[in-house]
Amino acid sequence: MISQLVTIQQSNNNCLMLYEDLGGTYGGTYFYIRKCDSGNCSLVHVGRLREELNINVEEQILHKNRKSTFKKYCINAEDLSNAIIYEFNYSGRGNGPYVFKYELHQGELKRVPADVGEICGNGGWSLAKLFGIEKESEEYALVEKYLKYVPAMVKEAKSILPEIWASGPRLENLIEDAECKGLLDALVQPDWRSRKGALESLIREAHEVYVLAHTIRALGNPQRPIRLVKASETPTAIVKGNSADYTVWYQFPIEPLMELVKEGMRESMTENSSKNRQREHRHIIPDIVVAKGNYKSPREIDKTCMMMIDAKIDIGDKDIKQLTAYKNLLSGRFQNSQITYVVAVFEKAEEFREKLEKIGYVVLEDVRPKGEGVESLENVVKEKLSKCRL
Repeated sequence: MISQLVTIQQSNNNCLMLYEDLGGTYGGTYFYIRKCDSGNCSLVHVGRLREELNINVEEQILHKNRKSTFKKYCINAEDLSNAIIYEFNYSGRGNGPYVFKYELHQGELKRVPADVGEICGNGGWSLAKLFGIEKESEEYALVEKYLKYVPAMVKEAKSILPEIWASGPRLENLIEDAECKGLLDALVQPDWRSRKGALESLIREAHEVYVLAHTIRALGNPQRPIRLVKASETPTAIVKGNSADYTVWYQFPIEPLMELVKEGMRESMTENSSKNRQREHRHIIPDIVVAKGNYKSPREIDKTCMMMIDAKIDIGDKDIKQLTAYKNLLSGRFQNSQITYVVAVFEKAEEFREKLEKIGYVVLEDVRPKGEGVESLENVVKEKLSKCRL
């Protein structure tokens, strides 16, 4: 195993050794070289400069436990005269990216911490341009969508819920600084497939938080700071309304946490990786669940009025199956409660609207900043929950 702490070494033949762990945002380490031409600078992944810098990839190692690929690059020090190498790395728990820069002067390489603000420059588009996102690139449209909506959704959510904090590195970065830290999380991934997946995930999570904020505003006043902890049985918020209290969960665990732990322990004995298990379990975690009353855990709910809200950027056949499963699982677990099922779509449900309504969902479209669906969402939350009587 190559230690993550040993990143760059200079050999006797004036060759710089760079060790990368292509482990994504959990333990990954990535190197970019800063190139400038006529005052325009960009960060280029070291792997894309093999021919230009005569880089030799000496070996690739597959780590048996995490299935991560390690790459070892050898670069002639003379080719990096006055260049700056940036390192972006993540801890095994996913914290980061931590940024360092290496400056080569007179044959000596110095590693110093770098300020994330230094990388972001003058905002999101400055950061995107630094990583080579140009209008003709395939990433452009998705980055444009991210920068148009994600910072706006996060800002609006934080204005509604000023005391909000997140647990989990990706969501934490998104809430803290969507335009810089959130976007940087995606762009440090060297290949387009990984960047695409990261950007789509961040857009989806920002929309979930946005829908959560407007749901809470419709209910009343939260009685404590909002804590975003995925799949926790502890409520995200207790909200005091005009005539009742409401308990709100973000990423509601339909199955009791202990059952998931037991299942995870069983699966850990198989060949499935932890990432695969996370994907498999995601389908049983609706975005938002509200229960009329004050509860410490879903286990306390017996007979009450409830609402499940799932936020969607768009709708496909897989979403129909997922939402059907949510409805079946919730109605089965809370048989004595009256549950309203809502799907809040970022744009349009298109041909899937009729299918969703047929299985019992209230479909709200255009739920996004300046969208007509935002008011509709708040009205549905107020009317369905305040008028519900058992």
